[in-house]
Amino acid sequence: MRSLAADLRDDMSYALRGLRRSPGFTIAAVLTLALGIGAATAVFSVVNTVLLEPLPYKDSDRLVRIVERAAPPNPTAPLLRRTGMSWSEMTEWRKASKTMSEMAMSLTPPITLMPTSAGSARLTGALVSANMFAMLGARARLGRILDATDEAAGSNVVVISAGAWQRYFQGDPGILGRAITLKTLGPEAGFLDGTPLTVVGVMPATFDYPLPNADYWAPITEGSPIRKSFGGGVIAKLQDGTSLEAAADEANAIGDGLRPKPASGPFSRPLPAGERRFAVEGIKEQMIAASRPALRVIAIAVGAVLLIVCANVAGLLLARGTARQREVAVRLAVGATRGRILRQFITESGVLAAIGGVLGAVMAVGFVYLLREFASPHAQGVFQLSFGGSMLPRLHEIGVDGRLLALAIGLAVITALVVGALPAFRMSRIDQAQVMNDRGAGGQGGARRGDTRARSVLVVAQMIVATMLLVGAGLLINSFNRLARVNPGWNASGLLMFYLVMPQDYSTARKAALIDTLLTELRRQPEMRGVGYTYAGPLLGIVDTLGVFVPPGRTPEEMRGNPDNPHVRAVSHDYLQTMGARLVSGRWFEPSDDAGAPPVIIVNRTVMRRLFNNEDPVGRLVHMDGYMEQPPQLIIGVVEDMRQSRLDAEPTPQMFIDYRQMLAMTQARKMPTAAQERLSFGFLSFFVRTDRDPATLMPAVRSLVNRVDAAAGIDAMLPMEQLVASSITRQRFYAILLGLFAAIATVLGAIGIYGVLAYAVGQRTQEIGIRMALGAERGAVLRMVLRRGIVLATIGIVLGLAGAAGLTRYLSGMLFDLTPLDPPTYVAVAILFATVALIASYLPARRATQVDPVVALRHD
Repeated sequence: MRSLAADLRDDMSYALRGLRRSPGFTIAAVLTLALGIGAATAVFSVVNTVLLEPLPYKDSDRLVRIVERAAPPNPTAPLLRRTGMSWSEMTEWRKASKTMSEMAMSLTPPITLMPTSAGSARLTGALVSANMFAMLGARARLGRILDATDEAAGSNVVVISAGAWQRYFQGDPGILGRAITLKTLGPEAGFLDGTPLTVVGVMPATFDYPLPNADYWAPITEGSPIRKSFGGGVIAKLQDGTSLEAAADEANAIGDGLRPKPASGPFSRPLPAGERRFAVEGIKEQMIAASRPALRVIAIAVGAVLLIVCANVAGLLLARGTARQREVAVRLAVGATRGRILRQFITESGVLAAIGGVLGAVMAVGFVYLLREFASPHAQGVFQLSFGGSMLPRLHEIGVDGRLLALAIGLAVITALVVGALPAFRMSRIDQAQVMNDRGAGGQGGARRGDTRARSVLVVAQMIVATMLLVGAGLLINSFNRLARVNPGWNASGLLMFYLVMPQDYSTARKAALIDTLLTELRRQPEMRGVGYTYAGPLLGIVDTLGVFVPPGRTPEEMRGNPDNPHVRAVSHDYLQTMGARLVSGRWFEPSDDAGAPPVIIVNRTVMRRLFNNEDPVGRLVHMDGYMEQPPQLIIGVVEDMRQSRLDAEPTPQMFIDYRQMLAMTQARKMPTAAQERLSFGFLSFFVRTDRDPATLMPAVRSLVNRVDAAAGIDAMLPMEQLVASSITRQRFYAILLGLFAAIATVLGAIGIYGVLAYAVGQRTQEIGIRMALGAERGAVLRMVLRRGIVLATIGIVLGLAGAAGLTRYLSGMLFDLTPLDPPTYVAVAILFATVALIASYLPARRATQVDPVVALRHD
């Protein structure tokens, strides 16, 4: 008596031979399964990591922030939020709180300079309260973390990141105990003053608080300016068992005592009914809130693709099972048992699902890699502050989740086994003689019609889902294209940008002299058609105001609090021309508009529209900073609006002033040196225009900077078009991802239609032959088959468009200059899918017209 193992070996061998005999079916089914499993696993791994998994910190579910809230100026805008505290507030809050066991502060200066062998480097880092590492449960890769002893005055220690250790110290194993020199600039000047700091630890690459790209962490020591008059972001840890509601109740009691509500200013406005002034929010929720809506949409989309995959595989297996009726009847007639037939079909489906699952696992790894690649803007230097390391939080944590892979494979296997077994179960109960005598449209017509109806329902369901995905993808792609084509007011083509870093100990005068010298040398290069400088270039997200802008006939008191107070931008005299700005009226800056010349400014069109009632302000005298006792500034020109922060943000009122005049003006007003340098020098942004590929100038620029001042360094240098592309990574990521899923769904839907009609033509070969033998024209046969495909497509497209109209409102926050019910997108999707469905229907319809009546009448 044969063993079960031997029977299973025979079934496996027979299944593999059968799949090899049907390569078209096998390839279609395996690839369909693999695509669905791979895509679903990759996306669900992202969603699970970002939205569901706890943060990689100790007791992360108890980590919170205290948020002060106030009503916005515009009733439709979100509430104003403030998460910062002063050191004294944090200290008193920690003493008074019963719901919070620990609190820690961090501050992230945007400009920290460190001398290196290759010139000055700009680092990104944080000054933190020393208990932060222990509070988060962090461990050092080398050495130790900060502790309470490091907050003592004169405790000059620092912990660096694994990235900084490799980048600046080549992974030197003797880094511990080495002294480095850090100096903060800008508003944070003096927080680190260039005093040598001893490296006591190196953090692992996975530690990413409070910044994902931090280079260093230094303690906020006793006597630090941060403790006296500054502040930072504060996180707290709830006592075990304390709810957010209880913590919020306490926060409002403590907050009102420590921070009385101001009588004026933005946080003086009363909150809407039902809203409380202080809220306590989990740090994970704050981190992922902006990404949650988009990730939910993408998860739903890939879930829909997985359902389409299952439906498509079900359709393929139903068709294959029905086509094997005579084979089953013969095997039953020669003595095979119904159980053996059922087992054989299940084995074949299992082999198919196993192959698809293995290939799907490989695809999942590839898809995760692609997702991580698409979600990274590949930002350099200072742009990591504005773009971040990725457009998705926790990107470095994302990998293929084995549990989700098993779930996706399990769903596909169950679908394959159940649907694969159904035909065998049904056919094992029918009359063998009747099946063997069946010819074309004979006795099994009812069963075949039932199969056709089942496959038709599956195809319509696929088309409904695919249409909804196509509409969503069409909206996102259309939105992305509009954003990519938006006119920012400057021309990125042929433009190279770089951000200079100067040594820590340079005086203000020496910095100004270096800027002048570098601009002069750059202008002398024949391949550089234009050269410009500004304190912070476009897309960096840095904006500043300077006091109160006072137009003619107005007073500072009238203009104070004006929401249209212009942002100020210090530039070189040729910056605007180099950027490709368009002059509306007046003139450009001239080289003679220097520190000793009468003060002049250029404003943008929004200033003209909002502050001068759209009248040309050229020739008008204004006080750009509200110092009425100082000489006014003459408006000499108006330029078209330039988008500075983001391409999807509307232009704001702006004014431009020569950086030499800005420095003279801030010095005349006796502003602190840090403020003078921030407004005049800022991030030291240089721009070069050329007729060549801008990337080819990069070696020459580096060489020139080194020749002008070997101690200076370059923080970031890249073509402006590359920077623009990086700035819209998020929108591109969503458009590509949903577009890919929609494309897969569309192809599967087309395959479904083709399969239904091809199967129907094959089953009706004899009927078609009889019709043509009786005189039916080929055109009539073509229309008969096409009609069925058109009906299926019409039902699917109409229901899909209706479903899309109800669901795409969830995309509204992801769209630029577009509504979720954009008519051209819906029309384009309907036309596109109808065309695809028509082509898929035409192929089997054309085959039907080529049936030979004589051959068809002999058809089994």
